[in-house]
Amino acid sequence: MNWLKYLDETYNELKKSNSTKDFHFYPKNNILLTTTDLNIVFLKQTTKTKILFEDCFGRRLYLTDIDIINIISKSPQQIFLLIIKYLTNYKEKFFQNELELNLNEKIFLIGLVIPAEEKDSFESLTLLRNNFFLSDADYNISYYDLLILISLIVDKEIVVYEENQDLRKQKQLNKYIILSSFYRDRSYKELLNTLDYNTEITIDKIYYNSNISKKIDLIFEDISY
Repeated sequence: MNWLKYLDETYNELKKSNSTKDFHFYPKNNILLTTTDLNIVFLKQTTKTKILFEDCFGRRLYLTDIDIINIISKSPQQIFLLIIKYLTNYKEKFFQNELELNLNEKIFLIGLVIPAEEKDSFESLTLLRNNFFLSDADYNISYYDLLILISLIVDKEIVVYEENQDLRKQKQLNKYIILSSFYRDRSYKELLNTLDYNTEITIDKIYYNSNISKKIDLIFEDISY
């Protein structure tokens, strides 16, 4: 059983004994972030599972794909190149690193887009830990912790369906890599045009509702670049 299915089943069992119409379930987890006083929160509500940041004052932040792409595209040059490198390496399976995710005492292994900390990666990982972006919730988040979130989002895509897991992983990573690069310096414009992606308007106008988003995302499934 994967972690998403586990949350579904646990939520449904708990809901049987809870009369609240809009029941929310926040399972305990063991993820330690590098940003001081910041945690990862899993929210299970009806059929949706969201992964959020939460600070010590209880301010929760949900980052959409658009938010993440904008954050990456506006990051400092050295950070940007490092994030794109790690996303690409993870996509190509250049390194294997896993997070042991403990949800309500149930353990799952999650693939990380961050390499294991070794001599060659120490300086780069330190850079990600020591550099921050200001979130819309008005607190700072390290780029390292952003990659932890991305790792969970990508794994969520993988486990939604048992079939075509590699394709779903590629779709999510391709989307982050290509669109972050495009909105930074117009890279991949020719490719996006061939895929009928409108490169003349802002990303917010393209991804204006969830149904449209799902259709557009399909273009990132199986492409070479």
